[in-house]
Amino acid sequence: MRISTLWLCMGVAAMSAAAIVPRTALAQQADLQAEKYRLTEEMKRLAQRNAWPGVESKYEELVALGVDIDFDTHRLGAESAKYLGKTYEVYKRLEAAVAVQDDAEIRAEMEQIDAKYGRVKLIGSERWEVTLRRPAMPFAPDERKSVEYGIMVALESGGFTGMLPLGDYLIGPEGGKTELPFTVTAGPDFQEITITRDLVSSSEGIIVYHGPVALAGYAFSSTPAPKEAVCHDGTGGVGACEGQGVMQAEPDTHSGSGLTAEVGYEIGFTRLFAIAATFEYRNMLGGDDQFHGYLGSFYALLRPGNLRVGLAGVYGRWGGQGLGVYPVFDVGQDTAEHQLDTTKFDGESWAGGAKLSVGYGVLDFEPLNGFVELHGFWQSDGVRSYMGGGLRVGIVPQVPRFRE
Repeated sequence: MRISTLWLCMGVAAMSAAAIVPRTALAQQADLQAEKYRLTEEMKRLAQRNAWPGVESKYEELVALGVDIDFDTHRLGAESAKYLGKTYEVYKRLEAAVAVQDDAEIRAEMEQIDAKYGRVKLIGSERWEVTLRRPAMPFAPDERKSVEYGIMVALESGGFTGMLPLGDYLIGPEGGKTELPFTVTAGPDFQEITITRDLVSSSEGIIVYHGPVALAGYAFSSTPAPKEAVCHDGTGGVGACEGQGVMQAEPDTHSGSGLTAEVGYEIGFTRLFAIAATFEYRNMLGGDDQFHGYLGSFYALLRPGNLRVGLAGVYGRWGGQGLGVYPVFDVGQDTAEHQLDTTKFDGESWAGGAKLSVGYGVLDFEPLNGFVELHGFWQSDGVRSYMGGGLRVGIVPQVPRFRE
């Protein structure tokens, strides 16, 4: 009977789990469809106001969702790309529209693009400013926009992959010592052209970008008490007590909130990797106790997209004063009259350690980013540790990347 009851309970649990999974999947699908509807309607409203950059942004968000996109929305995405001069994106979106619903008018438009444009891949470096020129600009507005878009992308990203109007082009600064002529021809394959350094109008050199860092916000810090007694060794150094030296009145475990402010300078060697040197003040305050940290940091940074991830070595001075020393404090005092929690401490320590920070750029103040950051740190002077974290806002340099 017990076995039957056990099997019955297991069966009920399995059926309950099986029922929950489809409901969860349905809820996620419903959320995706709701977001798809919102973005699609937003595209329509923006298109009515001829706000084509906004339409383009919403279409890209829609594609990133991974949902099925209808014929009309693909066509609207093609219109936004056309307005911006992104001819290859126009072609791909028309192709996607035809895949949803075959349409003679769309196919005719694709044939016209194939007849007037060629596929080109300029292979350079993101560290270079590549000058793309067309000696005789086309007269048709759509073709001019396409050329202007290619010029802008090449200049800001060091290369270009897309479609350009048929004709002759040059790579290299006007009046420069060297230039590379090439001709864009029609066809389904990409014409690849490798750009060499001697064709670059301006190389960014070692430093791609640089700028100030300034962050401030909430700080939480903690310093646990040493587990063993700590003594001066008579020479100004500090070490564990072994019956010699003078015992220090080390603070008891202390945690508290406070403020943090960090300023410094960041230098980017690529659009992904940078370094920064900063000076930080932080405190932790609680009742009669207060600690103040003055810390120098040297960061290695990764800057993918709007993210900023940093790992730093930290070294600096912590100073503190207050009441309450660690439980092992014993210099022969009468602990009834001189209680540990009312014994004063006052001193300083120099400690090294590490810091991890993760932040995200939320506002564009070119050449700076408005920034939100979470961080945590750990330091040790060989006797006690200092650790904590916090939330900060401020400004950091904006990484120069191609933006439409």
